[in-house]
Amino acid sequence: MSACRSCGAEIVWAFTDKGKKIPLDPDRSPIGKIALIGQRAHVLSKAELSYLGEGRSLYVSHFATCPNASSHRRKR
Repeated sequence: MSACRSCGAEIVWAFTDKGKKIPLDPDRSPIGKIALIGQRAHVLSKAELSYLGEGRSLYVSHFATCPNASSHRRKR
């Protein structure tokens, strides 16, 4: 586990389907939309969420919960 550079919360690093690193909150959440398979983070589509059943404990991106997330966004 690592710590978020801006808020100090514990995070887990994974890789998206496109190979990019993504920080996740370490605890599962009933509102999560990310399935963690090994080190691979798969963001579930609406169809996948309904198929798997809502309320299933999945993971949440730390960008969604970090109070300082805007400071980590890249400019486009």
